[in-house]
Amino acid sequence: MFKKIALVLVLCSVLTFPALCDNGNKDEVLVPIKVQVRELNGTAKVKRAQSREWTPLALNMALNENDVIRSVAKSQVTLVLESKRESSIIDVYGNSEVAFLRLERAKLTGEERIALSVSFGRIYIRSAKLEGQSTFKVVTPTSVVSVKGEAKFEVGVSALD
Repeated sequence: MFKKIALVLVLCSVLTFPALCDNGNKDEVLVPIKVQVRELNGTAKVKRAQSREWTPLALNMALNENDVIRSVAKSQVTLVLESKRESSIIDVYGNSEVAFLRLERAKLTGEERIALSVSFGRIYIRSAKLEGQSTFKVVTPTSVVSVKGEAKFEVGVSALD
């Protein structure tokens, strides 16, 4: 039952998320932000954007927009989001699932748009200082967290009983 509720909530979030992220400038050239697995303690898997298969996550593996990672109990994954100025760090704790909804940088302005979805579990983020109209958002089944500037914060999603 919980899986069905969580799936419905995640689908609703994903389907309505583009409206939350729209920057209004359709003509700008966007380039992907690189995400790399810096540390891997325990076991985690990745489901690539156009795949149905879960494959083992590996140290130094590159992750892309629309990829999803899932960690098992007592595991931890540290990810680095390469920025033009500084890098943001994301720790994904055990029993967590995180999707990379948006990972892009405007080529001319350098403004970044980062959006993650946490379906379940817990993450800790140390975001680099955001410049101009850059955004860093984290979506859960029940909330949206948006960062401006520089921040350190934790987002957790627990099972509904």
